[in-house]
Amino acid sequence: MGRLKPYDGEFGTVNDLNDIVNRLAKRLNHEKSQSNNRKPAELWAKEKEHFRPLNYDLTRYFDSVQTRKVSKDSMIRFQNHQYSVSPNYIEKEVEIKPAADGKSIRIFYQGSEIKKHDLTNKQFNYDPRDKF
Repeated sequence: MGRLKPYDGEFGTVNDLNDIVNRLAKRLNHEKSQSNNRKPAELWAKEKEHFRPLNYDLTRYFDSVQTRKVSKDSMIRFQNHQYSVSPNYIEKEVEIKPAADGKSIRIFYQGSEIKKHDLTNKQFNYDPRDKF
């Protein structure tokens, strides 16, 4: 338990402190744990086989094209808000592409842009030009 006491020595720089912490961590990771009688380094070696790499390309998730079916009231849902399109597209599949700046969406039908909406906090975003 003595080794877990706060370090009461001196250090001159942050790098010196990091060296102290790294030496302690290295020593502790290669000692058997009292709770399971296993070395943390061995457990980590076994466990890391089951980890998958992180997807660092998160923009692909946020900027990706999404497909929606236009509802009978000529609306599509995006991020829990509804946006109108022309009634000509009711029951048809459309694609939603968020703008790079994250402030608007563009809606496409068969590759042609049919509508653009600014993203808002309003639940329903109806454009009066989208009428029968």
